[in-house]
Amino acid sequence: MCSICLTVHAASGVALLTARKAGRPSGEEYASAGEYVCGDLARSLYVRGHRRAGCGCGRA
Repeated sequence: MCSICLTVHAASGVALLTARKAGRPSGEEYASAGEYVCGDLARSLYVRGHRRAGCGCGRA
């Protein structure tokens, strides 16, 4: 599920986007943050209902 638009995708439909936190050494625990986002970056289409995501659950 995309953390931004809350669209449910199959496992291959999301990607983990990570970034380092400013001012933290790279070896330090919790030095980065991550969010799951739509893999095709079409979240605006999903939110407006112009595109449907396949949930990967066997339903159409």
